[in-house]
Amino acid sequence: MVVTGCVMLTNGDMLIADHWDRNIVLISNESDKHAKYSKIPNFPYDLTMMDSDHIAITHGESSTYALTVLKLSTGVVEKEIPTKQFAEKYSTIQHCFGISYWDNKLYVMVEKVGIVVLDTSGKALDTISIDTEKVGQEIWVYQDKSIVEPCGLAVASNLDVFISCSKSNNVILIRCDGKDSKIVLQKGDNLVKPKAIHFNRERRELLVCNESNQHAAVYKVV
Repeated sequence: MVVTGCVMLTNGDMLIADHWDRNIVLISNESDKHAKYSKIPNFPYDLTMMDSDHIAITHGESSTYALTVLKLSTGVVEKEIPTKQFAEKYSTIQHCFGISYWDNKLYVMVEKVGIVVLDTSGKALDTISIDTEKVGQEIWVYQDKSIVEPCGLAVASNLDVFISCSKSNNVILIRCDGKDSKIVLQKGDNLVKPKAIHFNRERRELLVCNESNQHAAVYKVV
């Protein structure tokens, strides 16, 4: 199992993107229930909840130039959204990585393009340049020697940012103004190449998944 994306549901269940085995894994919050595996045709990279029964999935550097919408209750792919439209407009490849859903829109990280905003039918509505506001003004940059190979990002309710760092084996909390940070988890907390990370605002819990040793943990944020 190689974990590249994760989501914690409001009931505490976890969804894991198992990249190489091409599975979306539902892990119950109740210890006596077995994990549920949904095999999909292509390698998943990241995922986001669209509603209580649907998730949208990206596929990273695989040869699949589409986003996938999966119905959780059946494990069936209901729709594919082609990403060719991004490549043709910006003369680049269509690799899609991070994804998030908000206010009936999908926000997709497209390589060499930026964050593309889609409606639920797959129509591209807008593009946001990476690391800038839409007008091109830099907000803030944070650099620290404790941050080595940052892989995952999760935003807390107060807009503080959690960063999972694969090479330095830690999770960093950066304050919302970019002026301060602290290490909240490190190698002694069973972190080995932490990658996928998700903050559930309703539960105030942080889900952190190592990339390849099948270890995931949930932490209460106080």
